[in-house]
Amino acid sequence: MKHLLTIFFITALPLLSYGEYKGWFVEFQATCQNDEQIKGYVYLPVAHFNEDSVDNSAYLINHFDYKDNKLDDTITYFNELIKYRVISESNLDTIYSYTTIKANVLLASEIKSLRITNRISSNYIYFLSILDLSSDLKWIESKPVITIYAYGYFCDRTFYIHKETKKVKDVLKEIERYKVKCKKEDSELTEEELEKLQESRDIKLREFEDMLKGEKVVVSGSCTC
Repeated sequence: MKHLLTIFFITALPLLSYGEYKGWFVEFQATCQNDEQIKGYVYLPVAHFNEDSVDNSAYLINHFDYKDNKLDDTITYFNELIKYRVISESNLDTIYSYTTIKANVLLASEIKSLRITNRISSNYIYFLSILDLSSDLKWIESKPVITIYAYGYFCDRTFYIHKETKKVKDVLKEIERYKVKCKKEDSELTEEELEKLQESRDIKLREFEDMLKGEKVVVSGSCTC
């Protein structure tokens, strides 16, 4: 069964051209050897896909299997695609970001045919994380009560808080202290000294995200190299 949720929120992330980072969230329809029909979603980087073979079922089956980077016959796909409409602070630009949830597996050898039913362009330097998947996702359709942005060196994060608990408040205080520390370092340290901090800053962003796991928080971000 196809599921597609749309959520609207404001972000401070800049718009980047797709270029070498372009890929697709692919919706596919698989027919199994027993004639069972399976619909799902995978992400395919453009650089690893032969556009001329988009209608070649055998190529798609082999490519999906190879993409999974496993020695066995298992293809990993997702049952649901979540769509985010991201509006810039200037309210002039709109981009769409996506994430997939509810992973599933399918044996490539059990697929009789496979076809792509839809493709959505997406820049894979952007990512989205929903930190509470324990219940239905109605809560992410509401407007965030707090939005906070933080940057590392190669990566950044925007945290969309949908429910403010004591744990969330404590983490937000840590994020604010981290931002003050970064601002101070940016103004006082040389570029060479800042480069030495690049790994620790990006690790700290991941730690903040981990600390908020299980809370009603959505995280968007990007990483470049």
